[in-house]
Amino acid sequence: MVKFILVFLINQYSRMQKRITIKGVLLSRKIEPMYPYHNKIKQRIKNNELERYEYVEKYKNICPCMLLYFSTEPKIRPIREHRFKEYEEIFNKF
Repeated sequence: MVKFILVFLINQYSRMQKRITIKGVLLSRKIEPMYPYHNKIKQRIKNNELERYEYVEKYKNICPCMLLYFSTEPKIRPIREHRFKEYEEIFNKF
């Protein structure tokens, strides 16, 4: 069983590797799985974990930024400007 799981994981890892050719130069790039950042945040909002939010001029090189404060870890989640309207609509529903 352990051998099967190990072989499965190795196969999955090799599928995540991608070879790219640009102007005759072969590049190798590892493709990382996407983290569903906004989906997780929206689920946390629906679970009533959101305590408050605020707009700030700058937060860790994000200008401007909406900061969402949650009751559970991770406690602070930054949102970029192009997503402000989307989150404001969610807040208006709740």
